[in-house]
Amino acid sequence: MALALQIALLAVLAKRDYPSSSILSSVLYGVSILAALILHYFEHFNMPNSSSMLLVYWLFTALISIFPTRTRIEQSPNSLADSLPLLKLLFAVVSSLVFGLENITKPDHRSLARPDVDKLVQVNPSPELHANLFSRLTFIWALPLLNKGKKKTLKMDDIWSLHPKMLSYPLFLSTQARIDADEAIARQKTQDLAENKTRATSGETADTFQPQKIRLFSILVHTVGWAYLTAVIPCLLYTIAMYSSPVLLAGLIAFMTSYTEGSNVTEQPVWKGYGLVLGVLTTSVLCAVFNAQYKDICFQCSICACGVFNSLIYRKALRLSSTNKQEGMGSIVNHMSIDVDNVLQLFGIFHMLWSSIIGVVIALVLLYRQVQYAMLAGLGVTFGIAIVGGFISSMTGKVYGQMSAKNDHRMNLVSELVNHIKPIKLYAWERYFIRQISEARLKQLNSLRSFFIVLTSQIAIYNMGTPLTSFALLTVYSYTAPLSAALSLEKIFTCLILLSMLDTPLSYLGNSISTIVSGHVSYVRLRAFLDSEEINLDNVERHPNAGLSENAYEVNNGTFGWYSPEAIKKLEEKREKEANDTMKNKTDVPEAAQKDEMIAVDEKSGVAGSDAISDSTVASIKENNDESAGDTLGPFLRNVSFAIKRGSLTAIIGRVGEGKSSLVAALLGEMYKYSGSVRAYG
Repeated sequence: MALALQIALLAVLAKRDYPSSSILSSVLYGVSILAALILHYFEHFNMPNSSSMLLVYWLFTALISIFPTRTRIEQSPNSLADSLPLLKLLFAVVSSLVFGLENITKPDHRSLARPDVDKLVQVNPSPELHANLFSRLTFIWALPLLNKGKKKTLKMDDIWSLHPKMLSYPLFLSTQARIDADEAIARQKTQDLAENKTRATSGETADTFQPQKIRLFSILVHTVGWAYLTAVIPCLLYTIAMYSSPVLLAGLIAFMTSYTEGSNVTEQPVWKGYGLVLGVLTTSVLCAVFNAQYKDICFQCSICACGVFNSLIYRKALRLSSTNKQEGMGSIVNHMSIDVDNVLQLFGIFHMLWSSIIGVVIALVLLYRQVQYAMLAGLGVTFGIAIVGGFISSMTGKVYGQMSAKNDHRMNLVSELVNHIKPIKLYAWERYFIRQISEARLKQLNSLRSFFIVLTSQIAIYNMGTPLTSFALLTVYSYTAPLSAALSLEKIFTCLILLSMLDTPLSYLGNSISTIVSGHVSYVRLRAFLDSEEINLDNVERHPNAGLSENAYEVNNGTFGWYSPEAIKKLEEKREKEANDTMKNKTDVPEAAQKDEMIAVDEKSGVAGSDAISDSTVASIKENNDESAGDTLGPFLRNVSFAIKRGSLTAIIGRVGEGKSSLVAALLGEMYKYSGSVRAYG
């Protein structure tokens, strides 16, 4: 129908000898409508969703048709009785009708899915998958869930399934493939260098391959890089729309001033006032739409990155070497809960950081147009506040690092208490561990209090920016402005709006500094954890073919330990340094002080006797700690040789501490193999 109307318009224009530009415009309209009809045919029978390109086409076609229709009606002496204005009006109505019909969701969209695409079966799929462009922009697809939540309490069965592009396992497989590819490239480069070195110098041994450290930033870019970059568009449009509002408001005030009694300004056209009001309303709506889209993209990217991070951390925790397992489960839990969350907060900060800088520049330019060089007074106050805030923010990273270390220490103590609760209850060591955990918790609270004191001071300084800047700017301008450009209602109102709008980017700048510092500390901690040493797969020679031997396991002259030679060297240096420091600071340590360090007595209640740890218990604790430290530091199992036949029942018998669990760990490859061989068949 739209094509028929355009053909009729073309015939009328050609019959009445209109200019060639009007005829060419009608011809181009007809060609575009014909192309749209072809796309409509393929879209209706093949696509489960409405075409975004067609939606945008019909929207702008309907909007653009309004203005020439109004012009034709005003210029025609017979108004709608003339055929040309009537055809223009009908074309605008048909374009709007097609746009409305295209927004209706197809009821049989599942049957239109492409057959060559693997379908993910979900119990309760999200309607976002089949929502059109404007439904996603306005989040209309989420209204059924909101209405259901308004009527009753939502349950897990009511919640839609996660979007397929945010599922953790496919993202992890893609990320792991990227990590393996990087490691393969690094391995090949090492082999090429070794071959070149062997050819150049005969007799020298080739360099062994060192596992490449994981590139965490590259993983982020690979996982959500391009999707995160798309947030630049709504963020930039949001900034432009937000700072267009003061300009429109200034024009609206000037329009209202022109109708004030006693004003020397010529009255402006009425249509200009309506246009300014419509512009203010439109910019407000666009600000809300663009801001929501920006936050939605950042939130989706953070969910994808969270799934990848947690998968990598969990996989790393299962493959840690015995040396790195000494960190304890508490630090791993902190990595998954605290560090990952701090890194994910950076997704909402980076775009707002550069957009805030652009917003500050735009606001300063608009202020210069209003108050000229008096703007420098406000700029000086802003820079002064930024310098003070930057000095305070430099302390944030240091305090946050101390808080994270104390948090890890407390979590490790709690994990140790839970894992060894039986011997602790057996020897009545509860009070000692309670005191240690309480002291660690107190230190953590003190560091947390210091962190929030620094953070609150920084936020308070940035919140003082807008009032101080307004006072300085208006005061300087009132003293320096000429009589012909004195302070007026338009200038004051516009300046106050711009200065109040400066509060948002300045607050983002203040909060972003502390968030970036915390995120960087967590990023370094995550990267150090993911780069930590893993179990050496060469500790056990695994042969998939079970027919090679009648044994399931064979150990020949194996010597095993819990620490690598490098870790042993570092621990010995650390202990030697601590011993030297102790000898310098404490030349004579009384025996009673050592005893009081282990005895935990409730000082407030004065409980002693049976609740206190005896002298023999204190001595046994010290002796056991010294013996265990000395035994596990070097080789723990020496010259072990045995074989386990396939299908046989083998028992390992021994007293506590004689190495039963260590022997099983050696068979699994979790202990360092200093010499010998371990073979597994099948």
